[in-house]
Amino acid sequence: MTSIILLGVSCAIGGYLIGVFIGVKRAIKAEERADRYLLAILDLDRWCGHPSPAARIIAKHLMVVGEGDPLNAGTPCGEEPCTVMGLREQLTRLQRLQPRALPRAVGVIKNDPVLHGWHMQPLVPWETIGANALLYNSPPAEKANGLDAAARDVLAERRRQQDVEGWTLEHDDEHVSGEISALAAFYAMPPAARDWDASSTGYGETLGEAMLPPDWRAKPGDRREELKKAGALILAEIERLDRIAAHQEGEDA
Repeated sequence: MTSIILLGVSCAIGGYLIGVFIGVKRAIKAEERADRYLLAILDLDRWCGHPSPAARIIAKHLMVVGEGDPLNAGTPCGEEPCTVMGLREQLTRLQRLQPRALPRAVGVIKNDPVLHGWHMQPLVPWETIGANALLYNSPPAEKANGLDAAARDVLAERRRQQDVEGWTLEHDDEHVSGEISALAAFYAMPPAARDWDASSTGYGETLGEAMLPPDWRAKPGDRREELKKAGALILAEIERLDRIAAHQEGEDA
């Protein structure tokens, strides 16, 4: 009986130690992966001899958001010095390959390196607070608001077309002859051009009438409202083409 108890205790301890070992091994692997991403992003070991705190924060951020495993920003070019400009280039390359990996950070990095001894170095040391600003700061509000409002209005119009007008995905998929693009073009074209003579086309007396698909009716409004509708319709047509491409890829697979 005592032997059985001792055997059970030994198995329990062994299982616990194995679990600890596996956990430590996983932690080491995660840390190694973070270091690889860290060096791919900044490669600051060529500059100061060891990875900087800022680089480690960026690497760990990538691990948290789940972009670490496939991440490969490419090895920095040999002629790229460890300077602010070199960092800007590496971040730009990273954002181009992995758009979701980092917030847009180019505007946060200082642009002017200073000569320090025989090499260039950033104006401000890369400390933790600087890395946090790099990762999370947003563009100036006055620059972002105009774009955000325009994009928000186009998306809202697209949603209205679906919910109110009945322009569902199924509806859009039935129109394969450019009707959606034609209506978008009607809204986007200069209003005066809609009255150009187009009787020779046989589709209508004016260019605007000739452009509209049969039985389709535009609802003119002020210029911004029309451009918003055009943007939403163009978005709808792009989505339709993407669905066709995805379907064809599925059939070819």
